[in-house]
Amino acid sequence: MSKPIPLATWKTWWGPELAAKIGAHLHSCLDPRKLPGNGVLLKKTEFKTEDLRDPLTGSIAEGLLRAYPSDKQPSGYLLGDAMLELDRLLGHCILGTPELGNPIKERSRRDDALTEGGKLKKLLSFVRTSACKSDVGRSCDVTYLKQLANNRVKRMNHRSSAAPSPAGAGVSPSDSLSSPASCDSLWLI
Repeated sequence: MSKPIPLATWKTWWGPELAAKIGAHLHSCLDPRKLPGNGVLLKKTEFKTEDLRDPLTGSIAEGLLRAYPSDKQPSGYLLGDAMLELDRLLGHCILGTPELGNPIKERSRRDDALTEGGKLKKLLSFVRTSACKSDVGRSCDVTYLKQLANNRVKRMNHRSSAAPSPAGAGVSPSDSLSSPASCDSLWLI
């Protein structure tokens, strides 16, 4: 397979490996049967806290928080490259098959990837900003994402003297945090 052509053709701080890593994390967090279709990954372009309770949006945010470097500002171009990688991993079911012989169709496909990368950038920025304002959300899912954004997720059983697990080893919202009763075991640090 040939080396993918990045959306940002100028010199950047990232390489194709990082875009591939982010795309793979997104792929591992997504259920392809839940994708909205019509060439989009996210339906919205602006986000509110209640949007993070949506299983698809929450899964995408989790994948971004786990893979994107926490010391770097979100880049729409990097996330667009990650979108191209995600599309490749999903068998080109989001953006369509690459049209290398037809530059007009390929440009349109790459523009769609950049548009989706911009939405991913807004989502990642929103979660990070929201986490700075408050550590706690109105649901376990939102609290989990905020703590993940702050690199402060730890699981504890408040009824036992077990030591907390290492940072980042929390259980995702798709696991046991989706029920209100399991919120008891999520502690802020």
